[in-house]
Amino acid sequence: MKTNKQVHNCTRIYGNIAIGEIVYFNNKQLTIGFTLKQLDELFIEIESIKDDDFIQYGDVHNRFSLSFAGNESIMEFVYPVFDSEVVLEQFKRLVYIEKMNISEAFEEALEQYLFIAKDIVPYLYRDRKNEIYSEINLCKKRLMTRFEVMQLQYLIKNQQNNFILVTNDFKSEYFYNLPASIQGIICKEVTDFEAARAISDVYELPMVVHNHSYVNGEKVIIDAIKGLTIINPRDPDINFYKKELRNFTFRLGEKASFGESKVNLYAPIVDTRTLDKIASGGWYNGVAPFKSEYMYVTKGMTPTFSEQEAVFIKLLNAMQEKEIYIRIPDFRKERPIKYIEDIYTDIDSLIDYYELYNVNLMAIASAVQETKVEVHIVIPMIRMSSEIPFWREAVDAAFEMYNQETPKIGIMMETESALQYHEEYDNMDFVIIGLNDLIEELSDDFNRYSELTKEEIVDLLWPDIRDLHQHLRSYSMKLKHIVAGNFLKNPKIFNKFLKSGFTDFSIPLNAIGLIEETLKNHIESKGQFIGIAAQRIEDQKTKDAQGAKFVPSRLEINAAKAKSALEKKARKQKEIRDSHKEKREAVISSILTKKKKKDDEDENN
Repeated sequence: MKTNKQVHNCTRIYGNIAIGEIVYFNNKQLTIGFTLKQLDELFIEIESIKDDDFIQYGDVHNRFSLSFAGNESIMEFVYPVFDSEVVLEQFKRLVYIEKMNISEAFEEALEQYLFIAKDIVPYLYRDRKNEIYSEINLCKKRLMTRFEVMQLQYLIKNQQNNFILVTNDFKSEYFYNLPASIQGIICKEVTDFEAARAISDVYELPMVVHNHSYVNGEKVIIDAIKGLTIINPRDPDINFYKKELRNFTFRLGEKASFGESKVNLYAPIVDTRTLDKIASGGWYNGVAPFKSEYMYVTKGMTPTFSEQEAVFIKLLNAMQEKEIYIRIPDFRKERPIKYIEDIYTDIDSLIDYYELYNVNLMAIASAVQETKVEVHIVIPMIRMSSEIPFWREAVDAAFEMYNQETPKIGIMMETESALQYHEEYDNMDFVIIGLNDLIEELSDDFNRYSELTKEEIVDLLWPDIRDLHQHLRSYSMKLKHIVAGNFLKNPKIFNKFLKSGFTDFSIPLNAIGLIEETLKNHIESKGQFIGIAAQRIEDQKTKDAQGAKFVPSRLEINAAKAKSALEKKARKQKEIRDSHKEKREAVISSILTKKKKKDDEDENN
């Protein structure tokens, strides 16, 4: 039975087009739909999540927070609450018997325990009571979110068909470890628009806000460009939007429409969903950069060494001969890590959070050892050239632990100070020029999502970018420099960089179609020019072999004219000298006669 097609207006967060069937994740869902076996499996996972959270968060908290006297960490008073048998029994009763939602049941069980226990803080530490209860509340909220993510992944882990995820609200943790089949996201409500847009951008997943009662399994099209959702679309609608989507990206298995050239394209990614697509078809030369901080942002807790190692092994195995640029975690206030205070990539942060960065670097080094695939390490947000040697030492140390050669190390040149004083930066092997951050540092009127014209980019950036380009390509440097940023999606801006001699670009998968024709024309025009020049040389050789009349160039003609004028002047001077020959000989004869006469007179005297 055919269902009615529906077209609804929605609010665009970011992205373009997505087509798939609905998978609705209701984080308020009661457990009435779960079997006992499924609930048993979920509770095994719940205990695993609790253990991971306590170990990882406790490690972070102990290392980077103040402790009590006698080296007793605040977490020693927090963990017992969550490990209490009373809490666990009540938690299970509310889920198994009362069929409550898992996260809400956990919160209810915890609150009942705290009410009955009255005071869990020893008398000696009563002055830290508020701090301890505040920490308990933070851990509770973090675990509730992680339990939601557990249920989400349980729901979508076997989803083979392309799907669009519908959620009640937006949480960055929902993006952790997503399958390749996810195509887009519909949120019924979004309170933090900027955070949602940032995640939608880097994950390249179209996202809209639409409070509608979607049904699991029904076909839906998201048109985030026009702000539409189309429910139960007809075949002509699907075919139309498939063609529209092809304007933004290619299909898996499709061959590149442009040939090999000196221009290299790299895919910026945050997870492993799209590796098969990047590795196939000859569209991309590799990955640049892999933004490893999103493992920290979306998990809701620091990822373990094993988790990071598994991701990097998958990345390296998929890319093989292609170039791989991995960016160490770039923590920012706009992508906050809720369980750690603000971290930057300056020397102080490297010292304070050395172990956190070291685990990340060791996971990369271990993956290199396992796969025998080379990587490049990218250091973000460098503001002073003096910071680079410190990071180089940290990378050296991590790779030495796995008996691996130090990889090439480069920086994200994305700060105003780095751009203006680029000549001071010499202790690096490559550069990624981050246009997004540069625009936001240099302009009060634009951000990374602004749709700038070529003229605006030229006005804001071009003198400095041109100077940087000339410096990096100079004989003394000869450094690879990859240009990255949302503005490259504009074909005119992309073409400006091409025409100016830039050859390496970081282009998202969801935008490569926008610059495809520009790149294709550029490569073909270069090939035509080279072919014409080569043909002219061959034609000249043929004419010479056949004794054809030589047609000199303008330069050769001018040179011949100059030579003829000199020869003419030389002949005229010779004629003048010759006309005076007899007179000159008579003078010489007279001089010699007078000299002989004088010599004879001197001899007789």
